[in-house]
Amino acid sequence: MTNKTLISELRKSKGWTQEYLAEKSGLSVRTIQRLEAGYDASLDTLRLVSEALDVSINELFEKVENKNKEKEIDIFSEEQNSQINKRQSEESLFRIINLLFLGLMLVIASFIDKVPENKQTILGSIWVAVFLLGFAIIKYIKNSWWRTKLDTKYPLTKSLLRQKKSNRDDFFWWKHKTVRNVMMIFWGAIIPLLFILKYALHLF
Repeated sequence: MTNKTLISELRKSKGWTQEYLAEKSGLSVRTIQRLEAGYDASLDTLRLVSEALDVSINELFEKVENKNKEKEIDIFSEEQNSQINKRQSEESLFRIINLLFLGLMLVIASFIDKVPENKQTILGSIWVAVFLLGFAIIKYIKNSWWRTKLDTKYPLTKSLLRQKKSNRDDFFWWKHKTVRNVMMIFWGAIIPLLFILKYALHLF
């Protein structure tokens, strides 16, 4: 029995040849041809193809004739989705770190005008440099050490589209639901309180 696969459609939608998919997945062209024809393959082979195409394993198939193989794929896909959700939860840590760093820099900026005017320009320049460098360092740590750690902890999530999609969201990290809630508290309560304290201390 052969399976009804979507590998050919997924490959063509990217404008790839069978040779390119074989190279990208580390498999032979013959293996790709057999997969597209619907022949069974090991889960490891399917994983390599799914990672190359940026989809989960169950998205490679329209229908699996072998019930045992279908069950294996479903179990694998469930574990894969579970790892994806856990990884996304841990990645949200860096959104919080970004927010805390931003808050700290805003607090520092609000007190720069308290120093003598002849020093404000220098301090302002230092503030801008630290602001940009800080975010660059956070991003570097996330995209190097932290990503390697998560790849090791959640091996089934490597190279998947839903994880790569987060790269576009990294630039708009403040749109994350958790961050929005924290920012509402930050801007609605903490910042006004800081300005009130600053004004009160100025009076005394």
